[in-house]
Amino acid sequence: MKIKQYGISLLSVLIGLLLSMLCLLALLAVFRTVIKTSIASQKSTVRTANLQNSLMGLQSMIQSAGFGLESGKNLIILENSVFDENNGNIKNNLTEEAEFTSSGQTVLWRYIPAPTISPVTAICQGVTYYNKQLILLTSACSSDPVVGLKTLTWSKSATFSDLTKINVSSITFEKSGTCIPYGFDGSKDASYPKLTITATYPLDPANTSTLMTIKFPICLTNPVTTS
Repeated sequence: MKIKQYGISLLSVLIGLLLSMLCLLALLAVFRTVIKTSIASQKSTVRTANLQNSLMGLQSMIQSAGFGLESGKNLIILENSVFDENNGNIKNNLTEEAEFTSSGQTVLWRYIPAPTISPVTAICQGVTYYNKQLILLTSACSSDPVVGLKTLTWSKSATFSDLTKINVSSITFEKSGTCIPYGFDGSKDASYPKLTITATYPLDPANTSTLMTIKFPICLTNPVTTS
């Protein structure tokens, strides 16, 4: 008489182990993908935050253009500027008609930090984007609006921000219409010139196929052009 046996055979156990291992490998692959995506997203967030912090600091500096001055071209954009890395100065072939009418990688401005204190001292500053760096420029200048910013001798003051790790593709400064400051009545108050800082950078520094763009508008409420 043949006895009927109950239980699990060795073959069934091996098949079960194989299926369990395949499921485990699939879960590990999903976990690896999630972790990789999370790390890439975190790095991208840090890069974006660093770039935004740099542009916000620059935005605050440019906002002072024309402060303490009644008239004059106190902010200009250099369309074809070249930064001389060896001498630390900047050259340009800007024409009078091109001032503050187009975009470029260099912006220069002038302001008086303490207009009520005698003697009145003007400060001339500028920023140029060169070799993935924002370079702070300075020049000895006069508060006389007749003295044009482009006629001054500009030199490097410091490296404002090193954007090499972010692998920024470009940073441009552009006059982009007019603006009305927050809290002003658009129907009654005058509009002001607007300057926009545009930065383009890749999501992944090692892969420049997908680019992101950040725009920082600046409403210039002080006199920056000849009235």
